Amino acid sequence: MRLTRRTTITLAIFSVISLVMGGLVTLYYAHLPAVYLGIGRYTVSVQLERTGELYRAGNVTYRGVE
Repeated sequence: MRLTRRTTITLAIFSVISLVMGGLVTLYYAHLPAVYLGIGRYTVSVQLERTGELYRAGNVTYRGVE
């Protein structure tokens, strides 16, 4: 079975788009932009008299969101 030129080109374009989108999904699923580029993160500093078991560089939540 031989594929026509148009079908071959269509499959090649679909394959490239699929690979690019799969790579982007993997990248964002692994949170790599936040880890390496700082996207989606921000630093907050606060001075408290009593910390209530908090420690330096610990994760905290604000209204239930980490």
